[in-house]
Amino acid sequence: MARAVLVFIGADDGLTLLTDPGDTGRWRRADLSLPGAPVTGLWVNRANPLVVLAIAAGSLYRSTDGGQNWRVEMHGAGLSGPYGSRAHPPHVYVTAGDTLLHSADSGTTWTSIRLPAPCTALAAGGDGRLHVAPGTQALTSRDGGATWEPAGMALPAAISVLATIPGPTETLCALAGGVVYCAEHGTWRTPAGTPGNATQLAVLPGSPPTLLIALASGGMMRGTQLEWEHPAASLPWSDVTTVIAPSGYHMDCVFAGSETGAVALSVNRGRSWNVVYRGMAATRSIASARLA
Repeated sequence: MARAVLVFIGADDGLTLLTDPGDTGRWRRADLSLPGAPVTGLWVNRANPLVVLAIAAGSLYRSTDGGQNWRVEMHGAGLSGPYGSRAHPPHVYVTAGDTLLHSADSGTTWTSIRLPAPCTALAAGGDGRLHVAPGTQALTSRDGGATWEPAGMALPAAISVLATIPGPTETLCALAGGVVYCAEHGTWRTPAGTPGNATQLAVLPGSPPTLLIALASGGMMRGTQLEWEHPAASLPWSDVTTVIAPSGYHMDCVFAGSETGAVALSVNRGRSWNVVYRGMAATRSIASARLA
């Protein structure tokens, strides 16, 4: 029997759960708690999808029953994340100003790490490295945040997204000022054919890995760290794409959300997209997993 897919969606009016019980493409919607609060960040434990973290209205919430009940883990202005680790699923990170909070047990306990400065983006590498971006300069730590070193030169604009490309030599990607930069061995390069108007960035694992960017002009573009594929794939909306979220259950599946509350799914690594739900408020975060 197919296992159910769970998709948690954070929007300006609260949290929604979409389920596909038989993995057949027939989606059902269930409204969860946290109603009326913008849910800006979500994380789900891929090994146990009943454990969910959500950032809403300046608080970090944790659920152990798939979002039916929540407990406040912490309050704080400027909470950002949660940021997961693809290589180490129980590990999750939250930033709050110049403080990095790390949990190695899916949010049960947390340790605090002082950052060099308030950060706008974070990515956890597969080899234990951490990458953060205070403004235009990306920083890397190889010792769990005890020390930090520059990851390449400062970029021309503030970094809004960081992501890593897995491989023998991990590559760091950054979205800054609408342009994607990729750094291997500390040198930033832009993939050939860079459009320059990207608003979101995500990386899909695989061989080879796939970069995805949402364009301000509409559509989704695929590529690698070397070049972008043209033309862009069409999306089932004409407004702004607010989130790209690789699925937590299959390397070829990825979700996207829009400013008008539509959510789409691609099952072929971003080549084509189909709406799975419409009618929510603006989408801000998506996290998914498959329930055993």
